[in-house]
Amino acid sequence: MADAHSAIADLREQIAAIKARVVDIERAPQNIEAAMAAFDSWVDRIGTAALDDLRLELASEASWTGPRLPIAIVKHDGFAVRDSVYALEMLFGLVALTSREALRKIVMEQLADRMGDERGLSAEERATALASAHADLLAAELMEEGLIRAMDEAGSSVARRGDVPGAVLLAADSVLPS
Repeated sequence: MADAHSAIADLREQIAAIKARVVDIERAPQNIEAAMAAFDSWVDRIGTAALDDLRLELASEASWTGPRLPIAIVKHDGFAVRDSVYALEMLFGLVALTSREALRKIVMEQLADRMGDERGLSAEERATALASAHADLLAAELMEEGLIRAMDEAGSSVARRGDVPGAVLLAADSVLPS
């Protein structure tokens, strides 16, 4: 039985290491290509919102005198104040849209400095690494459960970890490693 208890302890260390690997993969930075795609998507989103909110399609009307930035007057602590947050977001969206390449160059340089020699992961690489780690975790947890059941049958009681997934606890004996 001492060997079985030692095997359980070893499996639990292995499970902890795999869980740490999952966290490392989830926290790993994305590669520069993915980061720049996210940047482009963000600029598209805020730039489009800014243009839409300016309602430039009204320029075809004879009475149009140009767009106006929305600066609302709001009450704050009993005083009327100008709320320019929305207008600033709109201006920032327009600046980002019209200066995309300059901003893109700055962001790319910042990313390269921050990442140094680290390559980062693409979405596909992250998904593949996570799938592999989750498969390893499931295999280790099923092995642990199989060993615990064998020890129970032999009359030795072992406490299960509190974080064991229900699917592992309910796994049929036929799927557990022997």
